[in-house]
Amino acid sequence: VDEVAGPAALDRWLRNSGTSFAVCDVTSSDGLFALGRLLATCPDVLVAGTAEAIGSLLVSPTPTRTSPPVPVDGSVVVVCGSLHEAARAQLGVLAGRAIDDVVVIASQGDMTRPVSADAARTIAAALARQAHEAVAARRPAALVIVGGDTAAAVLGDVVLASLGTVGPGAAASSALDGGPLVVTRSGSFGAAQALVDLMRAIMGR
Repeated sequence: VDEVAGPAALDRWLRNSGTSFAVCDVTSSDGLFALGRLLATCPDVLVAGTAEAIGSLLVSPTPTRTSPPVPVDGSVVVVCGSLHEAARAQLGVLAGRAIDDVVVIASQGDMTRPVSADAARTIAAALARQAHEAVAARRPAALVIVGGDTAAAVLGDVVLASLGTVGPGAAASSALDGGPLVVTRSGSFGAAQALVDLMRAIMGR
């Protein structure tokens, strides 16, 4: 296994190693966009990953980015289906802050036991229904979804326009037919304070 660090070293490795598979570990948004600018020059490389990772390929050679419309004017609905300990810690800190105009919809479960695929789909579908009801009733300015399976269940096949990032690992987008700002992030990412910091970035307070 070869290990390289930085875009320049990765560029040399891609062009000279002859290896057909690479795993990239990026720790910052700037690093992600630097990686995206590099990979955009490699037409034979197929990139797989999160929406933010794929979106990094769309940046221009200079770091000009679409800016999400934050802070928003209105409430925020947070939907979390992840049982990962990081997500649960973040929910706990967020609940302790009792931020006005933030509604949290979260799955309940035992973090110490594995969840079957069927159970995960059932939970995600239930969360999606609750999320749709909350959005219809509250008309929030932003919808934050934590967890990839949860995002897939809530958003379905809706077409979204990428708006950049609101914070580390938090991709912002909006539906082409309107609606709230949509922010998606992994359930296994970030420190315990991450959701509180994200609310501050979205709400400006």
